[in-house]
Amino acid sequence: MHLYRLSGLVCLGFVLFSSCQPEAAIVERPPFFSLADYIDQEVQRLDSLRPEVKKTITFNGEQEAHTFDTLDFANELSAFRRADINRPSWLELYSVDSTQQDGHLQRLLYKALDEELKTQELQVEWTADHHVSRIKVVTRSSTVLSAGKQELTYDPGKGYQIASRQESQAARPVDILIDARFQ
Repeated sequence: MHLYRLSGLVCLGFVLFSSCQPEAAIVERPPFFSLADYIDQEVQRLDSLRPEVKKTITFNGEQEAHTFDTLDFANELSAFRRADINRPSWLELYSVDSTQQDGHLQRLLYKALDEELKTQELQVEWTADHHVSRIKVVTRSSTVLSAGKQELTYDPGKGYQIASRQESQAARPVDILIDARFQ
């Protein structure tokens, strides 16, 4: 009888102690590259570096250039941030293609499977030492009266480019190119 009580206490102790073990944390990885998080980090980096920026704006072929000592980088890079596709509900709405070399990720390309999505393409390229080397984004928007397309390119440490074309039934197309280079 003593043996049964002792074995019962041992089993009870085993159950109590094993249930007190901390559970392994389950960490969910984002379904896509988080463009918003990356741009937020770049804004912080640029705000701390405060690079001089040469900005050239071309509006329907007419060009104007200015050099800026300070810029609001959150505002300047907001078009990139708005193009973020990192939403779990969009997992099935984008195809993903990746390129690797020597076991290292070199490029990710997301393509929209639905023409109604604003961000149609997002491409991220990495250097051999795992740093983002370039981001390219293609966005589209349309209404009953107009249609627009933007091609955005961000080169860390170098600058960014935003090419926009707006077409309207009531007016001629508008082409805008913003080219910003960090000095």
